[in-house]
Amino acid sequence: MGDTRDRDSRPILALALVVMLAFAPAIGAAVPTENQRVNMNSEYAHNPAIAVDRVVVAEHDVDEMGGLDYVNDSGGVETFAAELNATTNNSYSYVPTALEDETLGAFPRTGDDDGNVSALNASRWNEGGPNASGFSVTDTSGETATGVESVTFGTDGSFGSGDSAYAEFTLPTPITDSPDKLYFQQVFDVETLESGAQIVFEYRDEGGDARRVVVNGSADASDAGVAANQTGEGFIAQPQSGELSVVSNDDGSFDGIASARVYIMDGDGNITVTGLNAEKSSQWTFGTERVDGEVSAVTEKAEPGRLRITSMDSLGSWASDGVVHNKGVHNLAFTAELADVEDRNVTYSKAEQYGGYEWKQESYYRLTLPDGYDLTYYGVAFEDTQKMISERYALVEIAEGTSDTAFGNVTSWTDKTNVYGNAQPETRHTLDDTVEIGKSYVFHSVKLVTSEEKASLDSKQQSNSGGGGGFWSGNNPLANFVSWVAAGVTAVMGTLAGLAKFRSN
Repeated sequence: MGDTRDRDSRPILALALVVMLAFAPAIGAAVPTENQRVNMNSEYAHNPAIAVDRVVVAEHDVDEMGGLDYVNDSGGVETFAAELNATTNNSYSYVPTALEDETLGAFPRTGDDDGNVSALNASRWNEGGPNASGFSVTDTSGETATGVESVTFGTDGSFGSGDSAYAEFTLPTPITDSPDKLYFQQVFDVETLESGAQIVFEYRDEGGDARRVVVNGSADASDAGVAANQTGEGFIAQPQSGELSVVSNDDGSFDGIASARVYIMDGDGNITVTGLNAEKSSQWTFGTERVDGEVSAVTEKAEPGRLRITSMDSLGSWASDGVVHNKGVHNLAFTAELADVEDRNVTYSKAEQYGGYEWKQESYYRLTLPDGYDLTYYGVAFEDTQKMISERYALVEIAEGTSDTAFGNVTSWTDKTNVYGNAQPETRHTLDDTVEIGKSYVFHSVKLVTSEEKASLDSKQQSNSGGGGGFWSGNNPLANFVSWVAAGVTAVMGTLAGLAKFRSN
């Protein structure tokens, strides 16, 4: 008799298609409609967000992690569901002395198998000078950040005008090849610097002639050879040897580098060094920064504090195996646009009782800042940008601590409608400035829209690949509408296949 499954399924398929066609107009004018995907490119689209001035991430693996990545409490790498403010020139930051990379201590380069031949090993330095008894060199690895090697030079509080002492590191083999082309590289924190005191990095040849890089509170930080003129953390100095004058202790010519000294003189001081090198013919790049529209590499830093850079990828290749501790990410927003699908719900219903407005749009968005031991937030607020005149808003309210409660079951609402009552479109409102990390917040609004506005909000011209500026500018694409249609078709075809299969059994 032959296989009749395909023939027998035809009535079922036809019936399903008739049902689809019959309900298609109703879907277009549903009361209410199913959950819609909003075109965030529309000038009428709300994109509420939890805005963050800065979040600090405890560890950033330069090679393995992206700028918005962080390590969760299970040790896995996740990415913030957030967008950066495109008008922020330098969205990332870190303190250079919190950069962990073996290159920073790889001086001098030597074939010696003894790994302790490093300028960041306190035992390799020898104290000297008139007041050496009040001077010390200490291994302080891990004090600027976990895993970061460092050595600290300091006095005991007894130094005054005319007092001085130094610590000297003698190279296994003097560097004599093109000494003028070499860069003197220092990365350091200045903990204390008494008025009138100075700290000096001195590089000496075999005869004692030297060139210096100084920390001096009375010096001009822009002058050649001045590394810093104040206390603080995260200084970088990398002058080229040939740009510095020679301190003559022999014949007045600088013939190479046989040793390095760190002096403290004319008062008390304390300095922690995390990077030291004097045998490279190029500088370390610590990232790029954008200033007045121009992007340039950062190789010097005479001001204390965090270094702001354009991206974490802009660190030089020399640091590709490094770890940045306490990475800062600035001016980011955890937006409704980027929330999970189950945390968004937008529906429309007829608004026949409101003259001139055909539709009511009801929106729910759930937002949560990720919590974790590795994350610290600063300047957090729940914000939204008004998109229409006040008369359009029938209701705006928020709720906190909702966890994953279904939107329809949330009861702890705080009314915010009046916030929108005396403001113009594009006004940004702070709805809650006491946001708690890890707690869920829900935004709920009901507003009146025309058919044209609804068409804009439902636009099929959405794209994930450009246009719009998201929360910070008020516009940014949410998703590709075509993919939504494709998903719907896939679901329908799955249903039809299931019906056919059922009929055949």
